[in-house]
Amino acid sequence: MIKSTLQPFLEKVLNDDSLNFELDPNKVFNYLTNVLGQKLESVFDAVVQKEINTRVVKLMNYTEECFQIIADCVFNLPFVIRWVCREIFEMGRKKFPHLDISQINCLVGSFVFLRFFNPAICTPDSVNIVEMKSNAIQRNNLVMIAKVIQRLSNSSLFGDHEPTLKLMNDFLLSQSEKVQNFFRQLINVENLEENMASNTISIEDFEVFCDEENHIRPLNTAFFIPITINQLNSLHTITTKHKIFGIEDRLKELEQQ
Repeated sequence: MIKSTLQPFLEKVLNDDSLNFELDPNKVFNYLTNVLGQKLESVFDAVVQKEINTRVVKLMNYTEECFQIIADCVFNLPFVIRWVCREIFEMGRKKFPHLDISQINCLVGSFVFLRFFNPAICTPDSVNIVEMKSNAIQRNNLVMIAKVIQRLSNSSLFGDHEPTLKLMNDFLLSQSEKVQNFFRQLINVENLEENMASNTISIEDFEVFCDEENHIRPLNTAFFIPITINQLNSLHTITTKHKIFGIEDRLKELEQQ
């Protein structure tokens, strides 16, 4: 799911050689003078500031696009991810009743973005979202997008310890309502028990076969259970040990097929 959602955007970022989201005035000055060969007096040159402003606008646009892509796929996120987010929200509300909703959502954002989306944004090649290896500038571009998105999810502004990114604070404020709406949709899911009940299927309903990749697939049905032989062995061990549903004999038959 995360690959199909983010791959087109990340490939667009990586394939755009004109992008450079570095905002540090000294680094921008060095880039303009040493790489592009421009004759500039200092980091306070108007050309340096103009280049920084251009980069800020591009970073805003790309970050907004990335967040919108994520927001648009909220209902396609795996149920378990959304359920965990809902539980984090509910526990946060009980533990910190004095905090407002946006502050509680920071806890949710720390999970779903810091642990789920942002690692994929920062290093998409390491999780097989894209095949191409990124260079230093491209990696920094992705990290900058992830940094701003993390701030969006935390409802926090950049401070004095990251002065170059304080230029993004107006953008962060302008996106506040969109972010809160995303969290409202994210945690709006049924109880775990209800979801499991609605998705319970008897194994007796299926004939199965092993495909060339050793996955168990049903015959004559559109339903698909992605499970490997090793996972089936583990399931058999658990059901045998705990006598779950009385299907251990049936699982053993499937294992031998």
